[in-house]
Amino acid sequence: MRRRPVTNPAGRRELVVDSAPGETRAALLEDGVLSELLVFRRSDPPRLGEIYLGRVLRVERGLNAGFVEIGAGPPGFLPRSGPARRVNEGEIIPVSIAGEAARGKGPRLSADVPPAYAAAPAIGPAAAP
Repeated sequence: MRRRPVTNPAGRRELVVDSAPGETRAALLEDGVLSELLVFRRSDPPRLGEIYLGRVLRVERGLNAGFVEIGAGPPGFLPRSGPARRVNEGEIIPVSIAGEAARGKGPRLSADVPPAYAAAPAIGPAAAP
């Protein structure tokens, strides 16, 4: 189990992540009180709005996009319009699911994530060892 404090001017926030084969659980505590509990199973497809910590597999300059491994299904598609800056192969970045996967393709991703999640440790199946 990993515990990581996340700074918050209004109070103390702590993210507790526990992973087992095939499942990752994340609890967000605010001043010691549970405010969110998330359970991710490898067998579940990614859902709209979920946030993952992904690794950029490759960047396709011709498509003006990149492909990001999020640990669930095929790599996601991250259009250049998503990140505010260029991403590089091998880089670890937070992403959210902007469009569901279809016909054997990975989900459409966005690099637009809330600042609190961008500074937090891995969230979602990509966090599992």
